[in-house]
Amino acid sequence: MFRTALLALALPALFACSSHSTKDSSAASTGPSTSRDSAGSEAVVRQPQQLTGTQLEDTLPTSGDMSAIFSRTQESQSGRDYASFLCGADVDHPDRRNAEAKVGYVAQVGFSATRYSFGISQFDSPAVAVEQIQALGDAIDACTTFTANGDTYTVAPLSAPRSDEDTIAVQATTKSAGFAVDVSMLMVRTGSSLVASLSSTVGLAEGSTVDDLVRLSKATVGRYEAAAGIA
Repeated sequence: MFRTALLALALPALFACSSHSTKDSSAASTGPSTSRDSAGSEAVVRQPQQLTGTQLEDTLPTSGDMSAIFSRTQESQSGRDYASFLCGADVDHPDRRNAEAKVGYVAQVGFSATRYSFGISQFDSPAVAVEQIQALGDAIDACTTFTANGDTYTVAPLSAPRSDEDTIAVQATTKSAGFAVDVSMLMVRTGSSLVASLSSTVGLAEGSTVDDLVRLSKATVGRYEAAAGIA
């Protein structure tokens, strides 16, 4: 697959959201993109149960949730090169997470490819999770374009249902070597965890992935809240 596809489809490193400020990047900041609904500084009073990595993995979408054309990918192969992809966000600091899980699915037909990536990161308290999502939201809201590996992406808010928890919903688009690239991200803070769901399409892939992204994200949030005792 061509280079842009590999870049756009290797985004699950964003699951490692950090409280650190953004790295130096070529992002052009022209004002807030209003990509998030913030319930913001208010942490959930009820302390959620802390789950193991295996329990977190059980909350993520399975192959049965995807259409038959998708196959599971090895998320561990995403690598560190993509950690600062979106608006130069510094997301490669796993030290504050106490457990995490992630899974990905990909379908490729000819010069078209679609990938979904899902992850959940658990922190010691809701307050820490709030800090994490606010840091990533600040980085995203501060830019409308950014450059990665020579391709300039346009960033815009993504329409998604509102949540009673902190939510980031954003879309990044570009065209590389004549191929359209579309990356959508939905991140929800619930309890002491962040649920991150991404979809990316490259080439001639038809149709929007947003509806499925929202559906699968909501299902993950629901399973996590039930397991953590905060449903």
